Amino acid sequence: MALKKETYPIIGMHCASCKTLIERSVSSVPGVNDAFVNFATEKLTVNYDDLKTSVKDIAGAVSAAGDYRMVSEHESHDSHDHEQNTENNKLKRTVLWVGSTSAPFLILMIWMYLSKVGLLPDPEMTLRPYLRAINYTQFVLATLVVFIGGQSIYRSAIKSLAAKSAGMDTLIALGTFTAWVYSTIVTFAPDLFPEGGQYFEAAIFIIFFVLLGRFLESNAKKSTGSAVKSLIGMQVKKAVVIRRGKEEEINAENVERNDLVVVKPGTKIPVDGIIVEGNSSVDESMISGEPMPVEKKIGDKVIGGTINNDGYFIYKATNVGSDTILSQIIRMVEEAQGSRADIQRLADKVAGVFVQAVIVIAIITLGVWLFFKPGDFTSAFYAFTSVLIIACPCALGLATPTAIVTSSGSAARSGILVKDARTIEKAAKIKHIVFDKTGTITKGYPQVHSYEHISAQIPQEKLLSLVLALESRSEHPLASAIVDYLAIRGIVKTEDVNEFKNIPGRGIEGRVGEFKIFVGRLEDEKFKGTGTDTPVGVIINNDVAGVFFLRDEIKDNVHEIIEKLEKQGINTYLLTGDTKNNAQFVAEAAGIKNVMAEVLPSQKAEVVSDLKKRYPKDMVAMVGDGINDSPALATSDVGIAMGTGTDVAMQTGDVIILGGDISKVYKLIKISRRTMKIIKENLWWAFGYNTIGIPVAAGVMYPFWGLMLSPAIAAAAMALSSISVVLNSLRLGRVYH
Repeated sequence: MALKKETYPIIGMHCASCKTLIERSVSSVPGVNDAFVNFATEKLTVNYDDLKTSVKDIAGAVSAAGDYRMVSEHESHDSHDHEQNTENNKLKRTVLWVGSTSAPFLILMIWMYLSKVGLLPDPEMTLRPYLRAINYTQFVLATLVVFIGGQSIYRSAIKSLAAKSAGMDTLIALGTFTAWVYSTIVTFAPDLFPEGGQYFEAAIFIIFFVLLGRFLESNAKKSTGSAVKSLIGMQVKKAVVIRRGKEEEINAENVERNDLVVVKPGTKIPVDGIIVEGNSSVDESMISGEPMPVEKKIGDKVIGGTINNDGYFIYKATNVGSDTILSQIIRMVEEAQGSRADIQRLADKVAGVFVQAVIVIAIITLGVWLFFKPGDFTSAFYAFTSVLIIACPCALGLATPTAIVTSSGSAARSGILVKDARTIEKAAKIKHIVFDKTGTITKGYPQVHSYEHISAQIPQEKLLSLVLALESRSEHPLASAIVDYLAIRGIVKTEDVNEFKNIPGRGIEGRVGEFKIFVGRLEDEKFKGTGTDTPVGVIINNDVAGVFFLRDEIKDNVHEIIEKLEKQGINTYLLTGDTKNNAQFVAEAAGIKNVMAEVLPSQKAEVVSDLKKRYPKDMVAMVGDGINDSPALATSDVGIAMGTGTDVAMQTGDVIILGGDISKVYKLIKISRRTMKIIKENLWWAFGYNTIGIPVAAGVMYPFWGLMLSPAIAAAAMALSSISVVLNSLRLGRVYH
């Protein structure tokens, strides 16, 4: 079996029932293992055996489910967006002409209301001579609106019935058709229903409010997916490459590996690569969420989609096309937005049987009205239609995915990549976080925090110049830290090194002018430091002349973030293979109370596993570098990998923190908790709306207060219920930019 997992946009979706119909239709195709439709993003994710079925078969199943079309893998994001915009503009035009056609009915309804309060004369008395003509005009207008304005609704309903299924369009078509047929009979054969009254206005207003609701909902949903669109917008269209010794402008998608790419000041970097000539500062905030520009020089990596500030450089392309960091991020965000959270499953089950249940309730409502009020067909059909129209599975279908899409997009803009919806759900319940020390709590590289000058014969400035000459020849991290320290202090080397020698495990030595110098580990116990730092000695002519003390410093604001996590009721732990002294020093500086030191890399997963066993009801997260800590990340409930923005493909966590900023761990939890809060609000609203709305539409208030719900108002309520869920979810996007 050759299983493939693909995601395709769907054109024509407008309710949660559409989602269910498409899933059922695609799942029935031989060779399809699983099909999931995200109503918020309007995309189908399908797992299938490409030896048993094809994309064409899947597309056919989508079309068979209703008035839908699947966008093939060969069509670009731009063509998909163009088609969606075309559909939206078409819907807008339909809403406008249906709305203008509804105007006479609205005027008549307002007139009737004002006459009841004594502000205007009774319209029936005033218009009696023209009543027949008015009735015929209403019939013509209603017929145009129902069958032309609502043709997409009826076409979808008919296709659903042909597929032996039912969707939201089935309810709307059934309700409006019932209203139209009953009113037509009353108009042309009044003797059949002597007490009956026409209500063409109900059919017209139902179509109008349904289409208006879909238009508003479509525009609102665009904002939920704005993160992916903004990421796609970062992709560069053109690139300048050097071929045959000349600069040549080509499409960025045609850049090949090892091409030399020219980047001028103020332009975007087309693809990933390594600088081979020049230097500059690069704005990587769109990828990592970090506001400060990053200085780039020869040998440094650059990321496609980021912005070159003021320098000119040439770089060699390393990752092109779908292999670029930006493409990987877009793919990860789309997969997260297309995934399903566990909390959504109940809503999906309810939506799956919702339409059939509503039809049954509507029929029962019709029967009850005719039983208790024989002959009152107007009230019975009024209630029957209102029940069909007010019911809304769309709110149920939108409750979870709109929140997931918005929050995962907001997180991505902040440099937090969440791999699926379940991770957001689990992250909201985190009670314990285990932090790896090196590169997570600390900066991951040594820095000189102090220097002790010992020699009485050699001045400090001279000695440091000698050390700089020697250390500049080494690539060791400790040597690099010393070179950086000396550069900051303005030290310059004045002589070259001779007889350079690397002594593995100890240090380096060489001759600078008249001095023989060794820089490295000291054997003398009095130069061992405090146990929380690493001493690097300078020995000149066999005498200790000075000592550098280096330490892997903790990252900025770590203590503040740990304190915030603790206030949220989260227990923090430091996990490291370092000595107990070093671990305790870092933990105290960071404010972490629980310390697990001298743990081998192979044992880290066991420590996380033991923690999960100790707290079986709590979610345990592990924060590490994503490579060395892979087993521990995989063992935890939520693995959070700290990335640099250039190694996304190497990360193994459920969440990737670009830029390695620990404050984003706190932000992840905050986003996740708020997302779950919004989802629960959405679900409460969706279930509550239908639980209350359907009985009210059926006429439960009529025996007590003589009140009935107009089908037109029911249609407006149905449209607003979906829009309210989308707008509530959009609050997530406004909070975390």
